[in-house]
Amino acid sequence: MKKAVITSGGTGGHVYPAVAVAKLLAQDGWETVFIGTESGIEKGIAESEGLRFLEVESGKFYRRLTLQNFVSIIKVLKGLSGSLKILKSEKPDVVIGFGGYVCAPAVLAAKLLGIKTALHEQNAYPGLANRMLSRLVDVTFMTFAGAEKKLHGRKVLTGLPVRAVIGNRSKAEAIKTLGLKAGVKTVAVIGGSQGGRGLNKAVYEALPFLKEGVQVVWMTGRNEYGKYSSCPGIDGNPAVMAPFFRNIEDVYAAADLAVIRAGASTVFEVLKCGLPSVLVPFPYSAADHQRANAKFVNNGGAGVYLDEAGISGRSLAEAVNGALFDGKKLEEMSAAARKMFGTDAGLEILRELKGIIC
Repeated sequence: MKKAVITSGGTGGHVYPAVAVAKLLAQDGWETVFIGTESGIEKGIAESEGLRFLEVESGKFYRRLTLQNFVSIIKVLKGLSGSLKILKSEKPDVVIGFGGYVCAPAVLAAKLLGIKTALHEQNAYPGLANRMLSRLVDVTFMTFAGAEKKLHGRKVLTGLPVRAVIGNRSKAEAIKTLGLKAGVKTVAVIGGSQGGRGLNKAVYEALPFLKEGVQVVWMTGRNEYGKYSSCPGIDGNPAVMAPFFRNIEDVYAAADLAVIRAGASTVFEVLKCGLPSVLVPFPYSAADHQRANAKFVNNGGAGVYLDEAGISGRSLAEAVNGALFDGKKLEEMSAAARKMFGTDAGLEILRELKGIIC
């Protein structure tokens, strides 16, 4: 039996593509092990998906001189030691990194032990860790064309792997599960696993300007939930609010339009569902990669791009109303989204992994 160690952490945008590939490998008869940190969201997600999870330490590095970087060096060295111990015990055929700082010690350990390695880069502009690690691995999988300009070694354009459950729920089932009203136009607000202060503020201020007959499902992120859950509702909205949805597939299926950040994982989940979107990229993402992701969707006709710097409740509501109540536009955006999603990235990654370990 072939075995893969998958490593990822930090945000849902890194972890969920890793989970998608882990489950696909398991379906193909592979044994899979997930490596992450104890404190990150990856532990809860991996274990809830039935994946065997092993813990290592890792640290975040900052681009400025700070004492925290010295602490992180110690954590990474501990993570390297822990990864070496795990890999010597597990003896995997390949180690695959999907982003997050925990990837560095695990991939480096695999390289030191002569184990085959791969990366997946989710964004249009690769992050610093993957730019550096791409020099060492056997292959780097890319979500967006153009990312190869910043990467090294062998690169393969695959798109982004999305879990099978995404896009496979019926609207009726999802509305019932979420406790929503049937036959009412539904807007899903998905700020990512970390939420988004600027986006959440604009959403709350937009509620009074939404047209009648709209219900809002709002994922605030954990850090902002307490603030907005205590605020009074406006015209029955939000209809449903949560810090995070484990059943995000129901949220997508129930929605007619999504208001989202522009992390690659969320973008491709929305594209797979054929869900039109209003994209408000996080303005401080590394190398401004979320803006590049948002423009990719906007240019493909599947979404409307708004810059957080100029957003207001009224302008956000205008963008939502303008798409939501224009049936032809909504249909065109939905068709464009499905076309942009393309083929199943997970199957392409599976084929490539089989090739490098033979």
